[in-house]
Amino acid sequence: MRRILLAALALLLLAMPVHAQEAAEPDVTFGAEKLEHALDEETREALSGTSPTSAGDFGKELWHIVSSAISGAGLALRPALVSAGKVLAAAMLCAFASSAQETDAMKLPAQLAGAFAITALCTRDVSSMIGLARETVTKLSDFTALLLPVLSSSLAASGGSVSAGTLLAGGSFAMSLLTKLASGVLIPLVYVYILLSAAECATDGGGLGKIRALGGRAISLLIKGLCAVFTAYLSLSRVLTGSADAFALKAAQAAFSGMVPVVGSMLSDASESLLASAGLIRSAAGAFGILAVISMAIVPFLRLGAYYLALKLAGAIGEGAVMKPHAALLSNLASAMGYMMAIAASALWMSLVSAACFLKAVNG
Repeated sequence: MRRILLAALALLLLAMPVHAQEAAEPDVTFGAEKLEHALDEETREALSGTSPTSAGDFGKELWHIVSSAISGAGLALRPALVSAGKVLAAAMLCAFASSAQETDAMKLPAQLAGAFAITALCTRDVSSMIGLARETVTKLSDFTALLLPVLSSSLAASGGSVSAGTLLAGGSFAMSLLTKLASGVLIPLVYVYILLSAAECATDGGGLGKIRALGGRAISLLIKGLCAVFTAYLSLSRVLTGSADAFALKAAQAAFSGMVPVVGSMLSDASESLLASAGLIRSAAGAFGILAVISMAIVPFLRLGAYYLALKLAGAIGEGAVMKPHAALLSNLASAMGYMMAIAASALWMSLVSAACFLKAVNG
């Protein structure tokens, strides 16, 4: 009787339904598809012919991005020239009023009026350009923070485990530091530079000019110093980690081939195919990231450059037609725009160099 009950219980257990869950598919793209979703609508449209998971025609897409930006450069240059023309007209009007006066004391009101007029006319445009540069640096930093982990994962899977961590740490830290430095130090220094330039023009004070020049040198040194340290770090890390990655990869393949009997050599050959596949994903994601970074930065950079050139042109035209303090103010405003261009360009350069180092790592 006991045997009959046990047999019935066993049959009952065998008849019970079994639910199985399908195994999740591994992420063979290392999250590269998320890069496209992180772009804004304008950048996504510019990169409609590329994908972060498949290699395309890099040169063709780059030419498309650059040519589209250049074709729309007139839209950026026109308002910059109009703004510079208004500033130049105000300065020339003050110069005409000053020339009608006989003594320096009587010319002082025209100098003060010109300083306030030039500053007032430039305030909205300068604030807009500074905000544009700040936004560009933030966008580049945010996208790079998504791009570098993808490149690091694919690099580690393709045999560059040492280089992957080193490059990821250096690139992420540099972009984060630049973003914080731009928001907390560099851009406030540019505002101080502009205020000191306006005060110097209004008062014709030599002491203010020295402080302004010191602030400009501080901005230049901070940007150059950060870029120099970043370049030195990447160069040193490539020298130190490149040979270590190659040695570790060969040692792992040799150990894997010798430890697994019979099929060890076959599995070692298969691992090379997997490494090559990871390298293809890295190349596709890296090329897409480079194109995305250029697409995000090129239009703001052209707008900043147009305003910089317009102010430079106004200063050159007014060199002999306006009062000397007003000509110096125009030149200083152009220098302030040049500093903002340098901040945005340094963020673009760091993003491009970081991605390029991942593409050139190991046997790239």
